[in-house]
Amino acid sequence: MREHHLDYRLIVNKSTIPPGTTDEVSRRLALVLPPHSFDAAMNPEFLKQGDAVSDALKPDRVVLGVYSSRAENLLRALYAPFVKNDHPIRVMTPTEAEIVKYGANTLLAVRLSCINEFANLCDALGASIRNVLPAMTDDIRIGKHFAHPSGGYGGSCFPKDVKALVSTAEKKGTYLSVAHAADTSNERQKTILLDKINNYFPSGITGKTFAVWGLAFKAGTDDVREAPSLSLIQGLLEQGAHVTAYDPEAMNNAKTKTNLAERITYASHARDALTNADALIICTEWPEFKMPDFNFIKSTLKNPVIFDNKSIYPAEELNTKGIAYFGIGVENELAQAYHQKNHSSPL
Repeated sequence: MREHHLDYRLIVNKSTIPPGTTDEVSRRLALVLPPHSFDAAMNPEFLKQGDAVSDALKPDRVVLGVYSSRAENLLRALYAPFVKNDHPIRVMTPTEAEIVKYGANTLLAVRLSCINEFANLCDALGASIRNVLPAMTDDIRIGKHFAHPSGGYGGSCFPKDVKALVSTAEKKGTYLSVAHAADTSNERQKTILLDKINNYFPSGITGKTFAVWGLAFKAGTDDVREAPSLSLIQGLLEQGAHVTAYDPEAMNNAKTKTNLAERITYASHARDALTNADALIICTEWPEFKMPDFNFIKSTLKNPVIFDNKSIYPAEELNTKGIAYFGIGVENELAQAYHQKNHSSPL
């Protein structure tokens, strides 16, 4: 059989990799391939879980990390059908492209951590982040994207990429103090709702049962990696509480890919999780959770209280229904009354 050889090879990496990796790949390839017979390139992907197809077909930008015009031209031709919306193609070195991927995720993580800390401050001062944030994000320099407080970010990208960028910088003798602080802040943020729960039950939660709606780190995915829900559930279980959980997509992953599987009871429906529960906890902003029957929730729970890691419910409406509502940066009057009664800080 006749052996065919390509005259030129373009090796493109799309994975998130530490800055400098493509340089090392190119160096190693040069040891086994003839000069000018190949190019290595970095073309990071920016696909969001839950929106991957749309992001792939309509990218808001394309980043090409290349060494040669030949590699650039090939990749430009490849992406031409996908950038007819006039969104830019940014061309740079492979190392710069690698920094872009890590840097974009780290910048978003820093923003989320900052938003969450503003929410915690609102809780401490009896203010509402729902009033504060819109007035801040009306500033066009700040903008409204990634401006929703929560009990911490999770998933396969942000936690990993922030840590990796900090580690890469340290290996080069540089300390990324802001990125490191965001990582530390996020780990602390995952405990905020547990603190609120303990404040509400000053005699302890041993033996109590909590209904948890949502296990995925965000709606639109079954991914439970680094999910704040798992940190919260771990804290509840360590204090002797019981957990009955429901998620429309992520229960199988929670059962097979976590060390909590056998310690959680899984409900077949959101309503079923409420049976015999002392309180309801919201951990994922699934659409089916956003407009529940609050009267049914109140009549089923042993205590009329909702702890919301995503702050998706109208605090005022729950107040009129007699349900104490603890969100992130937003609490209703009934929730605030418990703080005063127990003389405990929401933080």
